[in-house]
Amino acid sequence: MNKKSPYERVIYLLVPISIIVVLAISSVEYSIWLSQSDSTKILYIIKAIFLAILALEFLHYARIYISDGNWRQILTKGSISSLFIILVSEFGFTVISVVKAYLIKWFNFNNVNYFTTAEVIGYMIVYNSILIILSIRKLSDYKCWIIRNKAILTFVIYIFIWFWFGCFFFYQAQRGNDSYFSFNNNKSNVDVVVKELIDEGKIQKNERQDINKIIENNEGNIEYKKLKVDNKEVLFTVDEIGEDWGMFYDSRLSLNGYTHYDLNINGEKIKLSEDLVFSYRDTKKWSDFVGKEFIKVDLYLYKLDKDSEGTVFHIRNSKKYQQNIGVKEKPSKVYTLLLDEKGLENFLNILKNNEYANLYNLLSASHTLLDTTCCYTYDASKRLVYRPLSDFLYFSAITITTVGYGDISPNNNLARNAVMIEVLLGVIVIGVFVTFITNDRKKNLTR
Repeated sequence: MNKKSPYERVIYLLVPISIIVVLAISSVEYSIWLSQSDSTKILYIIKAIFLAILALEFLHYARIYISDGNWRQILTKGSISSLFIILVSEFGFTVISVVKAYLIKWFNFNNVNYFTTAEVIGYMIVYNSILIILSIRKLSDYKCWIIRNKAILTFVIYIFIWFWFGCFFFYQAQRGNDSYFSFNNNKSNVDVVVKELIDEGKIQKNERQDINKIIENNEGNIEYKKLKVDNKEVLFTVDEIGEDWGMFYDSRLSLNGYTHYDLNINGEKIKLSEDLVFSYRDTKKWSDFVGKEFIKVDLYLYKLDKDSEGTVFHIRNSKKYQQNIGVKEKPSKVYTLLLDEKGLENFLNILKNNEYANLYNLLSASHTLLDTTCCYTYDASKRLVYRPLSDFLYFSAITITTVGYGDISPNNNLARNAVMIEVLLGVIVIGVFVTFITNDRKKNLTR
């Protein structure tokens, strides 16, 4: 057996560590690229350093093999694995991104997110699986080193699980369509974001409470599509706008002096065309509504009383109507609403059975926004939703250690399942670590 030089002994020590570090950083690369923190750049620098170590090892033995005339040895399992680890970890992420971009270009899907699932499979499964296989092949050359340091390596795996799940939670929180996590200090953050909207002049001070409620209930990122109905622009939404938006518009119209409303239902139906399909990121959600019919309702708004009462009542509650004088004024404003049959039926039941059928009852059941305030709340929700990577590394730490303070909670089944997996893996790995430490100490005592 040839005696290793000091340089080769250093390489023998650093190569397995380099493989583990490169695998750890590369496996979370897709998750952390969404981070806006400069600290993530440090990870890329660390990865580059350890890739350089693997490159030095490959070049060192390649030079020896070539000088000895055994250049075929370069193609052995260990050497070729080092080369492929370097190539895949350095260029794999870029290659998958380029392939994705060309697929989108070829299939003309520039405005939709058809490739989200394929993207995740490519980055997080295929890319990581190739790196894991290559790393295992390379580490098989270091069996003695692994056995000798098995306790330390087990603890390194524990740290890796913590770091990987922290990055995964961060990715889910940034890319998820819903709020995957809730934070106990969310209320104070909402207040800050809403104050910014007021300072920017995007909403009025007296609308603060309604906007707070919309953002707190994750209704701020509502999507809409502009439709032309009788030469009028209608902001159509996939789902009913809901009670929060209904109360907001009711309150806003009341503050603008509108006191009563009436509606005209002539039975006209609007059928949604296929141009909705390729207009938004969530294609499936919109395509489900293509061909569906919605009932057109004309909303008439009146200023019949001097003082508004914070809400807009149906016209039958006006003094003139109750005094049988009749309302001859022309409506001060007219909106076109789109409702599905079930929503309209529910509202008409409320109108029939409730003496005070406020405007928000009608608006809540509609698929129509009255203005583009949702653009401001969408931006505000994005500011609120973004959380730094450190928040999710903290959440991962209290999860894997089973501390669970409860200041951050998963709201989604995927997030909850990931939490359960991390807890189980953490308990198993730390149990194995303690077993190795205990066995090593017993061996030392028996010597």
